[in-house]
Amino acid sequence: MNHYKIFIDSARWECSPNLIVCSRLHQYLVENGHTITQEPIESDYIIVNSCGVTDRGKNRTLNIVRKYIDLKENNTSIILFGCLMDIDQQAAQNLDVITIGLRDSQRLDTIFFQKKRFEDTEPYCDDALRKELIKGKHSTAVKPTDDPIKIALLDLHPFLLSFPLILCVPSARKRYHQMRNRFSNNIYVEISKGCTGNCNYCLVRKAKGTVQSRDIQDILRDIERLYDPSKELYLVADDCGCYGVDKGSTIIQLLDSIHEKFPNLRLRVNYIDPRYLLKYSEDFLRIFQTMNITGTMIPLQSGSQKVLKKMNRNYNVDKVIDVLKKIRNVSPRTMIISHFIVGHPGETWNDYYKTLAAARFFDYPAPFEYSNNKDTVSAGMIDQVSRSICFLRYAIFMVYLNMVVFFRMTDSIKRRRNI
Repeated sequence: MNHYKIFIDSARWECSPNLIVCSRLHQYLVENGHTITQEPIESDYIIVNSCGVTDRGKNRTLNIVRKYIDLKENNTSIILFGCLMDIDQQAAQNLDVITIGLRDSQRLDTIFFQKKRFEDTEPYCDDALRKELIKGKHSTAVKPTDDPIKIALLDLHPFLLSFPLILCVPSARKRYHQMRNRFSNNIYVEISKGCTGNCNYCLVRKAKGTVQSRDIQDILRDIERLYDPSKELYLVADDCGCYGVDKGSTIIQLLDSIHEKFPNLRLRVNYIDPRYLLKYSEDFLRIFQTMNITGTMIPLQSGSQKVLKKMNRNYNVDKVIDVLKKIRNVSPRTMIISHFIVGHPGETWNDYYKTLAAARFFDYPAPFEYSNNKDTVSAGMIDQVSRSICFLRYAIFMVYLNMVVFFRMTDSIKRRRNI
């Protein structure tokens, strides 16, 4: 039996589904008698868990792989694993790597199987393993700059306007750490993968298919296995909102079951499509009022109904914001994050201003430049926004983000004092 030394890296450690895959790889390899090393140059295999849902993720993945090709010894093999291979099989055709997609993960067994197959590994990760996985990876990950001062400035940029508050007001400082450290001190449990959406710019459905939900009892078993009252539970899914639609269940039933078994557990609900927020609005209000939900992410993507229609995202912005206001009233402790795409085909300046207006209702509205992903409907639209306009809108949004974070932080302080 062969026993290998293996080095694991990821193109997106901050992506929770990506982290779950890396955790599964780690479990799988260790349980099959292999050794995880922190030194790529002494490994028999380097496994890079890819990201293919945006051009930036794809380019980042390929840059990391090229770096390891230059670094590795002659007897070291590189495996490019994950969603990029399901999205674009030709992406690495000129690179000296073994390519394996998530849907072909059984091919890992032909190399590493001794006792346990990859498909039988559990989709969870605790904080200790997360730290072990990312340890030493900062020197190998491709960053926008290698200057530690510039990296710190990029991380702190959204909070520059709020810094006097953070320094002087304890509750503001707590809110700041809640935002900055939302990926730390967690236990991660995957509840589903895939989604029911059909957004015309997105490749998640192509990579992972329609929603595949886990059984509630299996999820509860994993939570119990990792349970630590000092840590927060991070529910991982491509869309938590559509959990259960393939099993005749709902995200509400899952949350009620978690609360019944772990009444004091703090948790984060990673991603709720606004469609499901509206569909289960009354239940979500009850959930946010009774459970200790410290954070959630609701990706509005645009404040313009016209742009949302072009994106093939079917919900009403005003109704979503109305529900957000109600959630904030019943659960002021909850940090509500959102994602916004700027520069989607057909977006005018007026549409963009509507997005800025909607962004102010979130604690942290994160902007992303539109990615013209290959093989998507939006890539073929004729009314593309120029890259210079996309970048300008993104830059303006980043400045505006400072003001939104400051406003939300002061509003949170006022609400806490009124409780």
